[in-house]
Amino acid sequence: MTQTWEVEQKFEVSDVAAVLAAIERVGLQEYATEQHVDTYFRHPCRDFRQTDEAFRLRLVNDQACATYKGPRLPGKVKSRPEIELAIDSSEQSQWRAVLERLGFQALPEVRKTRRIFSLPKQQTTIESPQIDWQGVVVAVDDVEQLGHFAEVELLVTDQEHIAASRDRIAARAIEIGLCNVQPRSYLSQLLSVLGEES
Repeated sequence: MTQTWEVEQKFEVSDVAAVLAAIERVGLQEYATEQHVDTYFRHPCRDFRQTDEAFRLRLVNDQACATYKGPRLPGKVKSRPEIELAIDSSEQSQWRAVLERLGFQALPEVRKTRRIFSLPKQQTTIESPQIDWQGVVVAVDDVEQLGHFAEVELLVTDQEHIAASRDRIAARAIEIGLCNVQPRSYLSQLLSVLGEES
């Protein structure tokens, strides 16, 4: 299995229309609109808040996956190892039942509509004027109870490329007018809104 690192930065968005216009201006195109339902779990034996890990079951439209997120690496732009496994969406309730029997505790669901943008494949050649956007994905999220956000993300398979990926993400975010960094996860924000322990 190839190790991947998720390198991303999340931003609060006050003017969705302006961000969408900027995304179009730099040549990105929308390739998916997804409905996400994320269920994160507390570990029975260790505190994920202390170890900076996360485990979740995610339903995306009619597809499901289980994801482990490892501790964040130092740096302003978030990067962390990630392992994601596709699971049969019809078995999601069984996965949850197994986890709960093992002592994991389900947390409140994070629900969002996500619009995903990237360069069209034919524009990602080395000669393209948008080469700096190659591999970059921008997600514009409408998160229930929290509002609008945008995430700029790269996935890398070589840890040596993380620093360069962070620089690219920071530059690309500025290019589309994103500046209000939100370091907290959606789950952490939601738990605060609900008045629960984060």
